[in-house]
Amino acid sequence: MSKRFQNVGVSIPSSEQKLTEKTDDDWQDVSWVKLAQGDIVVDGDFGLSVAFAGGMQPKPLGQLLQAVGKSTAGDAEDDDGATLTVTTSSKVQSLLRLSFQTSREYREFEELAQEAEAAKSRREEAEKANAKARSATSTAEAAKEHERLEAAVYSALARKRSPDLPPPLLYGPATLFGPAPFDENAPEVRMCSGIAALCDPPTEGNTVGVWEFLFFDADDLAQSEPFKKVIGPRLRFSRAEKGEDPNTVQVLFDASVPRSSYSLQFESQDVADQFVRDLRVRKLVMQLSKKVNAGAQRTNDLQSEIEALREGKCKMLLQGLLVFFIVAFLAISARAWQLRKEDGGARPVTEYMREAMPVNALRAAWGAMRSIGSSACGVAFGTVPAEQVQVCLGASQSRGALVICLERLSSVIR
Repeated sequence: MSKRFQNVGVSIPSSEQKLTEKTDDDWQDVSWVKLAQGDIVVDGDFGLSVAFAGGMQPKPLGQLLQAVGKSTAGDAEDDDGATLTVTTSSKVQSLLRLSFQTSREYREFEELAQEAEAAKSRREEAEKANAKARSATSTAEAAKEHERLEAAVYSALARKRSPDLPPPLLYGPATLFGPAPFDENAPEVRMCSGIAALCDPPTEGNTVGVWEFLFFDADDLAQSEPFKKVIGPRLRFSRAEKGEDPNTVQVLFDASVPRSSYSLQFESQDVADQFVRDLRVRKLVMQLSKKVNAGAQRTNDLQSEIEALREGKCKMLLQGLLVFFIVAFLAISARAWQLRKEDGGARPVTEYMREAMPVNALRAAWGAMRSIGSSACGVAFGTVPAEQVQVCLGASQSRGALVICLERLSSVIR
């Protein structure tokens, strides 16, 4: 139902003034310019218009939103009479001053303005509630779609991976950006939107510290193969710089390979944080794996050096023993020659040799020589005490001590 107010003066602020929000205490200080004089009509939806005499077409003034002012008793023609500063929804002129003929019409219009303001508040609250409901519905639908995509990705990976492997880690929704196909200097281009995945390496083979990065296109999940990159020790990654999207992660899969830099833009910062955290964990594991492999290699090298030293020590000991027996033989021969010289060579040489070295001592020496190789290696590897060899070497000046040492060493070997 519309309401009509007769012979109302309509004014607008002068062009020199920029009027934004005025209260009922300062609106009278504004310089106004009279626009028209006519009947103000307010319809049931609080639409405001001014009708002129003579059957002219009413001029719409916009939706009534708010009115402030003061009612002053006085002459009806007085500009200081009952006036209201009115705010409308018009994009051309949203601020008006309405001068009413009577205070009664002023109060009636003021009541309509209050109703219009209350209706505006209710309308805004309803719009907020509707927007919230639409957002919740959209979020629920997006969550269902994301769950469907995750299930499809799990199913696709289960067909290609061993069931003994742990399930992959999924991150999304996300958008993948990469280098332009034909222009190295061009900025990154959008490749696809979907879900990113980190997959553990297979248990067999030399793949410790190597993971797979996969990105599944949500629009072509069933038809195309996922985008795949190997995550190795040369992986580099970083969050977006200050002023950029905080949900973006820059990933350089291999610092030694050109055009291997990509960007992942996640819809949720929490998902971006989880992706960066898991990448950091895997990078630390790769660094640890590299250190372990380097340590194992050093251990193998040291073991090879120890074996070489042991073999060299065994050879040196055998050479020393050979020299010792040669010297012993020469010493026995010299003694036999001295004995032969003393009695003028009356006896055969063999008798002089027997006198210089008894047969049992010679046999012990030969027995020791047959097994001295194993004894020497036993000394080198710590199975025969090295002190025995040192005693034998120290006894080379005494024939009896040498025989006793050789017999003892021979019994140890046996």
